[in-house]
Amino acid sequence: MKATWFSFTGQTRLIVGPIDTTGLTSLALEFKHLFDDYGVGITAKIQSSADATTWTDEAFSFPSGGGNVSGTVNTTIAKDVGTTTYIAWV
Repeated sequence: MKATWFSFTGQTRLIVGPIDTTGLTSLALEFKHLFDDYGVGITAKIQSSADATTWTDEAFSFPSGGGNVSGTVNTTIAKDVGTTTYIAWV
């Protein structure tokens, strides 16, 4: 995914799913990223959903304005894990 700066108020999601999570209580998620920080006003985060409509914030998030952020992230998806789970980078 590549997102580019744009002057508007809103929310953008890159949604992965549906993932069959029958019998699971959590998922391990690993990804690499580069956040080229232009300034304050954005919160990058991971969300999960059981229906791709109602979204819940997961543990990973960071606000913009602190400088560029990059690296490998290992986090756990622990909410909305049931029969089907959707994951989104927001």
